[in-house]
Amino acid sequence: MKHIKRAIIFFLIIFFSASILSIYLYFKKPEGEMIYYRDKVLVISYQHVAQKTNSATITPQLFAAHMQTIKDYGYNVISMEQFLKFMDKQGTVPPNALVITFEDGYESFYTQAYPILNNFGYVASNFIVVAPTEESNTEIPHLSWDQMRELKKIGMSFYSHTYDSHKITTDKNGAQTYVLTSPIFLEKTKNWETQEEYEARVREDLQKADNFLQDKLENQRKLLAFPYGAYNPTVLNIAQQLGIEYFFTEKEGINEPGMKEIKRINVGAPDISPLFFLWKLKTNDE
Repeated sequence: MKHIKRAIIFFLIIFFSASILSIYLYFKKPEGEMIYYRDKVLVISYQHVAQKTNSATITPQLFAAHMQTIKDYGYNVISMEQFLKFMDKQGTVPPNALVITFEDGYESFYTQAYPILNNFGYVASNFIVVAPTEESNTEIPHLSWDQMRELKKIGMSFYSHTYDSHKITTDKNGAQTYVLTSPIFLEKTKNWETQEEYEARVREDLQKADNFLQDKLENQRKLLAFPYGAYNPTVLNIAQQLGIEYFFTEKEGINEPGMKEIKRINVGAPDISPLFFLWKLKTNDE
């Protein structure tokens, strides 16, 4: 019996030692150039950078640590423009190509994220909810058009996160849903939207967002990031009719030319340590 116990203990020691060694080698900083993937692109996403965190906010210190991890492990940050050319099958990307995106259009992109990005020589894109930019009276300050124009001159870019559809609602059964993907109750008429009214509202919202982006920032490309990652065939069909070319989702994975629904890795939470951040990159590169 003692021999069996000793054998089990010996096996467990070997097993855990091997596991620890594997983890160490997996996350060990590469010496020289390391190529994890070619002719593919990872896209990561953030929302807000501030000292006071929540589930969608990280501190400037953690964001800087993420950017240092990108540098240390040999990922090559590319612009949205280069990514789109690659997805259009009209350009190439370096090995380990990575695109940095933000959502919602918070002013922290200008005050907190940009100085860190600039320190590393990185560029990023922000999918803005246009209505708060126009209203300028929101609880969390949003980017101004002047700030976006300033950042655009140095390589940043801005696209649609809808005009005013970044909202949660309830459906006819009282279940939580999203205004972009479901008919809503109209207080004015005390009735639920018909399918035709729902589609007309979505069309107007998406078109209005792109009109502002073209007018204020002279955008030529139309991209859409779905609020909460929620969409359906109706939304896709309307967006395509409006000339929107690529759709940024919250499905995780890696991107190759020919895809229209872009996969993104959400890393903008306070529990995404640099090690966890690296793990998320490495487990999504195939």
